[in-house]
Amino acid sequence: MLLADEAAQVDGGTPAPVNLTGRRTAPETRVRLQLEPRVDPGTALSHLTTEALTHARNSAGLESLPAEVRMKAVKHKAERVS
Repeated sequence: MLLADEAAQVDGGTPAPVNLTGRRTAPETRVRLQLEPRVDPGTALSHLTTEALTHARNSAGLESLPAEVRMKAVKHKAERVS
């Protein structure tokens, strides 16, 4: 799915599950982004909406493509500082 590929390209994001819901004439999307701790959620959301979701909406010829976006910070192991 193209939308999932583009959503995964958010800097510091991991591959994002994307679900299409709604009716054929009124589709909706659900996106889950897992973000690295260093990533600004506002920047990630902006990239997703201005790039991936806009491209998907335009490709499908839709006036709007409502989306529910859930973001979660990915925990990481402590790094040794020397």
